[in-house]
Amino acid sequence: MAEKPVLVLALGNDLIADDGLGPAAAALLAPHLSPQVELKTSAAAGMELLEELVGFEAAIIIDAVKTGAAPAGTIFRYRLEDLSPVAAPSAHWAGLPEAQAVAQHLGLPFPREVVIFAVEAQDLATIGHPLSPPVQQSLPVLVSQILEELAALTARSAVGTKAFSSGVTSMGRSPELAGN
Repeated sequence: MAEKPVLVLALGNDLIADDGLGPAAAALLAPHLSPQVELKTSAAAGMELLEELVGFEAAIIIDAVKTGAAPAGTIFRYRLEDLSPVAAPSAHWAGLPEAQAVAQHLGLPFPREVVIFAVEAQDLATIGHPLSPPVQQSLPVLVSQILEELAALTARSAVGTKAFSSGVTSMGRSPELAGN
């Protein structure tokens, strides 16, 4: 088991426009995390995520998505069990549900609780561009929501967070996806 029971895994590449959401959120979160929370940034995907997730009791994953179902900057919150298996053209592609299934099959200690915070992206392709304005503007609310989630995890697993008091706007919560 990991020394730190909770992982915050910020996914993305800060060289590719809104794909840099994860690293940008990680930079804002870092000063507010307790020593029991491990913060990682990674550009991994699919089965590569197993290496990042194994050994933690709980995990929060941050990523940018392009669903087309909401305006750019909309924050979605999912639990792992809310995600469907990946419908992909190749068996080589896998998502979090497949990674969890492999971990269970192999007897690996996969987090019992996984929460995903995803932000609707405007641009996930342009190399060398910063975050789009709507995604940049979502960051304070996203960080606030993640810290609230960590506080809830604290109650369930005795993990602490430091108070977060700067940079939070009164924008409120974005709606979750239907069915969540």
